Amino acid sequence: MGNPLARLTDEELFVSLRILVVTERRRTVDILKHLAELDLRRAAEKRGFPSLFEYCVRDLRYPHGAAARLIHTTRAAAKFPVLYRVVERGLLSVSTVSILAPHLKWNNHRKLIREASGRSARDIEALVARLTPGPPRVERIRFVGAAPASAAPPPAHDMFSRGPEERPEPSPAAAESLVDAAPPADSTAPADSTPPPPASAPARVEFTFYADARVWLDFQRLKELTRSRWPSGRVEEVIGGALEFMLERVDPERRKPARAAGEAAAGAPGNSRRIPSSVSAIVWRRDKGRCVYRAETGRECGARAGLEIDHIVPWALGGRSDKPGNLRLLCRSHNQLEARRLFGDAKIDAAIRGP
Repeated sequence: MGNPLARLTDEELFVSLRILVVTERRRTVDILKHLAELDLRRAAEKRGFPSLFEYCVRDLRYPHGAAARLIHTTRAAAKFPVLYRVVERGLLSVSTVSILAPHLKWNNHRKLIREASGRSARDIEALVARLTPGPPRVERIRFVGAAPASAAPPPAHDMFSRGPEERPEPSPAAAESLVDAAPPADSTAPADSTPPPPASAPARVEFTFYADARVWLDFQRLKELTRSRWPSGRVEEVIGGALEFMLERVDPERRKPARAAGEAAAGAPGNSRRIPSSVSAIVWRRDKGRCVYRAETGRECGARAGLEIDHIVPWALGGRSDKPGNLRLLCRSHNQLEARRLFGDAKIDAAIRGP
């Protein structure tokens, strides 16, 4: 068959390519509008995905960074429809709109869009940098492969009361959640994102983030207090120990049974809204630390982040807090979706707004 493009003249190639680019921009706008409607209906959550971001990654197969930029642009264009026309005309792209999106307000969006139109991503980054004093607050996680055999990381453990010989092995859930905990270094995922766990975790991970002076002072103080345990005061050692210390107190998969039982005994009598710790631990073990929401299609969400214990029969309607059979793990998106189904959007929106 050969290459059909080889028969075109240079001018015909230019014309054909321009038509394809114009068509692509129109298709991009159509995609944005479709995603905006799905977002408005919470359709991805109803289909069993914890968020629209997860739907774009898992079902539409967008890379994490591309999905993040697409959703930032979708939500910005839904709020400021002028962006649809700008993208269709090629004055801005999904990538450049996603840079602008966090800075667009009702009182400045037209001015910023005019200033950014037709400019490169680097120019737009410089434009928004003038609106954000100080360094960009970008959090990045980059996987850097296996550690050298001679430089294996020291174990992190409770720096106050336990030695390395007592440190528990990380649970499979903790190991799985490490990889893809954040999008690639060139993007920022929406806050509601929980990328799916991978098959295995990398040996070494590079973290980059900005913090205020209070965090730095607290870190310095913690380093001083733990100097006897970690004389070198390496950031990895101190932060790793602090994470282990906190997880022992907040991770249901690591809580000591005796501690949970003691907290349950101290709980309020009768059918309190408060869920006893011993019951909470049963629910977490039974649901394997995952959102168990199941869509009508049969798809189970399975998210491991942002989990909440949901009353199947709401406490306000007489549902029990001390019966594991009336409780289940849901991610925040699906917990809110169920609340809206039972009580209606108006009541939930009013509760979110507060008095």
